[in-house]
Amino acid sequence: MYDPTDLFEAARSIRPLLPKLLEAEAVSVDQQLADLLNQSTTGERTIAAAILDLLQSKPATQAWLEDFLRDPQRGMYHPTDLLKAARSIRPLLPKLLEAEAVPADQQLADLLNQSTTGERTIAAAILDLLQSKPATQAWLEDFLRDPQRGMYHPTDLLKAARSIRPLLPELLEAEAVPADQQLADLLNQSTTGERTIAAAILDLLQSKPATQAWLEDFLRDPQRGNYQPLPGMPALQSATKYVCPIGNDYTWYQDGSEPVPFCPTHLVPLVPAQF
Repeated sequence: MYDPTDLFEAARSIRPLLPKLLEAEAVSVDQQLADLLNQSTTGERTIAAAILDLLQSKPATQAWLEDFLRDPQRGMYHPTDLLKAARSIRPLLPKLLEAEAVPADQQLADLLNQSTTGERTIAAAILDLLQSKPATQAWLEDFLRDPQRGMYHPTDLLKAARSIRPLLPELLEAEAVPADQQLADLLNQSTTGERTIAAAILDLLQSKPATQAWLEDFLRDPQRGNYQPLPGMPALQSATKYVCPIGNDYTWYQDGSEPVPFCPTHLVPLVPAQF
């Protein structure tokens, strides 16, 4: 009934999902699948039949397999991850879809609030909806590769990188200079895609406890996060925003009459931001 190639692909695709699907039984089933996939002396059809028997022996893996074999692309994702994706993307829709954001958000809200429809059916509808637009499809692919990373919009991560640079000496002390140089290099790349740069910024800022904590505060409220003062620093209401006029890679806030510094990357005076 099924092509052996599809069953091999199913076996490879389901392995990362087994802890969610089978919980305590996941380790033993994963080992059985690994053993089957690594057999070199048994015929392909015999191995495929054993995979089918194994996955059909548990209700959770059987249901997943049925979805996968109907649509291998859809079956690769666990319903829980798609429901989480739907919740996570809703605040980002105005940036991702602009004028189309409101109807898309309403559709997601309706799906997430359904109480009489099965989780797998809702997850399939969420997948169809998010894959129907290039911007949400690209975001979903990032999210499903790494849910933590996919929760943030690249624009917010670029903004975070610019905003944190003046704070690095207090956050990282002796490690501030190399971290600042890495951020400057990332922000001034012109041939690399925005999403790739944003992912590298996220990795860098999450690599140190102090910058990770600052980033979490910033990303909870990027609008407020235009300025994230350290203890004892001026409040946002009294601060004036300055930026680098060349690379737009450095953001600094002035309170009172303190002198405006130079951009450490381009060695030019900062200028007031244009709002």
